[in-house]
Amino acid sequence: MTSLAPDGSAPADGSPWPSTEFSVIDTGYFETMRIPVIAGRDFTDRDVAGSPAVIIVNDVLARQFWGAEEAVGRHAITRDGGRLRVVGVARRSKYLSVGERPKPYAYFPLRQGTAQAMTIVARGRGDPGSLLHAIDETVRRTNPEAPLYDVTTMSARVAMSLAPASAGAVALGIVAAIAVALTALGLFGAVAQGVGRRTYEIGVRRALGAPDASVMWLMVRDTMAPVAIGIAAGLALAMGLQPVLRVVLYDVQRLDALVVAIAPTVIVLVCAVAAWVPSRRATRISAASALRAE
Repeated sequence: MTSLAPDGSAPADGSPWPSTEFSVIDTGYFETMRIPVIAGRDFTDRDVAGSPAVIIVNDVLARQFWGAEEAVGRHAITRDGGRLRVVGVARRSKYLSVGERPKPYAYFPLRQGTAQAMTIVARGRGDPGSLLHAIDETVRRTNPEAPLYDVTTMSARVAMSLAPASAGAVALGIVAAIAVALTALGLFGAVAQGVGRRTYEIGVRRALGAPDASVMWLMVRDTMAPVAIGIAAGLALAMGLQPVLRVVLYDVQRLDALVVAIAPTVIVLVCAVAAWVPSRRATRISAASALRAE
């Protein structure tokens, strides 16, 4: 963290300075990390100690300091009176976790300062193990006493960052699957019992000449009417709870068609089968036997 303010608008004495997160980087960092520099330039070999102090800000910090005006060429000041010229604006990125909201961020050139420790970021093709071996050999040739630790791939680091969200998604998915299964079993039994109690009605309709197909369709249609109302209410409730899920899980869209369609489809199929099976069974017996059913 550091304290920065736009030149000409330093906080008054005693007023808090805005805190900004930053990284100290070397040339080639943005290219390696695939972070676009959307205005100005990247750091170069000329940005060294003794040259004018420079800084690169992300678009969030640029808009926070200078609004819609051009940030490149402006100056930011530090609490101790330092004056930094903005030479570039980088697109916002993810800095600590993939689920974090856009925030202001700044970059300082490594060759204008010092660092007690640094993270090496490398991009290559092929087996990550061979790339890591090459990095290890290069560092040891540069300084045999420099310790290398916490060596891993970006995919593994991202997976570690997503571990809490992934665990939550798996847990919610299991609970949801159990809930759908229990709901399906309960609905199947309730619907089948309800249609079975209409055996006498089925017998009357058949005795009056109603075709078996129309009788079965009537049972299914009568069953699906309250099911449709329940599904509509459930979808409305699910849509209302989306903001809660967006806080708990990363990158949850407001409407995922596949997820929204699975549970209602299961419920519709279960209820349709539950209505069709007993009505079909009732049409298989004679109308006289159906009329004697209680």
